[in-house]
Amino acid sequence: MTHASGTNASGTHATGPDDAGPVTVLLARLSAGDDAALDRLFPLVYHQLREAAQRAIGRERVGHTLQPTALVHEAYLKLVGGGAIPARDRAQFQAIAARAMRQVLVDHARRHRADKRGGGPPWRSSPRMLPPTGGSRRTSSSPCPTRWTACRL
Repeated sequence: MTHASGTNASGTHATGPDDAGPVTVLLARLSAGDDAALDRLFPLVYHQLREAAQRAIGRERVGHTLQPTALVHEAYLKLVGGGAIPARDRAQFQAIAARAMRQVLVDHARRHRADKRGGGPPWRSSPRMLPPTGGSRRTSSSPCPTRWTACRL
């Protein structure tokens, strides 16, 4: 018998299959291959995920363009796109979802920084600088020419 405090008659926490909450049951069904369990799982945890997304975005820079709802939806796509969700209970699921939200925020920040620098992937090298053509006389003791010409390779 389980008491209101979540402990059974022996004083330990209830962990049996009859004591499992609906999220835990759906996670078990999902890991057993029941794809329909996913459709029932997210409405149960959506409100808590949205609150977590609101807190995460609150820690981001001022003027952040990603909204909490969009963050939850992007994290959902990341979770379901990665195959099985390896969570045994609600707490573990929320930790995995929080990690997915952090990954979405990092990806969003990388795209934002890349857009500020002219777009493209962050690993693209800058144009190579070559010495000017015509005459190789240097007028100073510096090993570098005084004028450089940019060219794209």
